[in-house]
Amino acid sequence: MKKIIFSSIGLLVLLTFTEVSAQVGIGTTTPRGALEISSSTNGFVPPQVALTSVTASAPVVNPQTGALANGTMVYNTATTGTAPNNVTPGYYFWNGTLWIKFNAGNTALDIEDDLRVPLDKGSASASLEYFAGSTGPQIWVFRNNEGVEAMSFTLQLPHNWKDGTTISPHIHWIPRATGTGNVQWNLDYTWANLNTGIFSAVTTISGIATGPFTTNQHLLADIGTGIDATGKTYSSVLICRIWRNSSLAGDTYAADAGGLSMDFHISIKNPFVEYP
Repeated sequence: MKKIIFSSIGLLVLLTFTEVSAQVGIGTTTPRGALEISSSTNGFVPPQVALTSVTASAPVVNPQTGALANGTMVYNTATTGTAPNNVTPGYYFWNGTLWIKFNAGNTALDIEDDLRVPLDKGSASASLEYFAGSTGPQIWVFRNNEGVEAMSFTLQLPHNWKDGTTISPHIHWIPRATGTGNVQWNLDYTWANLNTGIFSAVTTISGIATGPFTTNQHLLADIGTGIDATGKTYSSVLICRIWRNSSLAGDTYAADAGGLSMDFHISIKNPFVEYP
């Protein structure tokens, strides 16, 4: 009789353990998943280990087979290794081959983006010419020996721009003839914040594109070292003019230059971070 009673109790315990182990609750008796940790004052601290490389699973092991299960997660405490396989403190998960670090959401991180503006408002005798021959697409051409050749446009800073960070202007352009020499590109600009700003005096910055050049080669030229945006905010608007004057000492390319588009490199807010 005692053996029967003990066997019945053992079976009851085994069945109960099997059912409970299917859903585990810590701080709650009603887990809503395979595992739920409930607390209003404490955080979850995963295993903290010192990894040596993103390619080495050790010192973490699978207690069943040794080989890590995909998705195994740890918090790495070490700063060690050689790039690109080095590790730094943070959360990592194992993808079957490598440790992958979770994005930390660093608000100091600079992410670069481009603002492109087509050149479509000619002024100061800028010439609209066919790209080739007498038909087909047309481009604006900043001609040689014609004085000031200019294009005007406006630019608005997007809402995800990092307020106050430097803006770097460039021009995409093509030489219209093979030759040597340099092209001097010049940018006039004035800008103001929305509602509270007043457009400032015009500022001019310049950049030199160095030859030799090949006909219709797609080129990118830096203009100045950047526009200082201290105090400016998103939705600020720049009124700009890009121009060439082949009589300037820095412009020694004896041929026309075709303007394609303006390109402004900006820093934007980290999309993985929620900003106020």
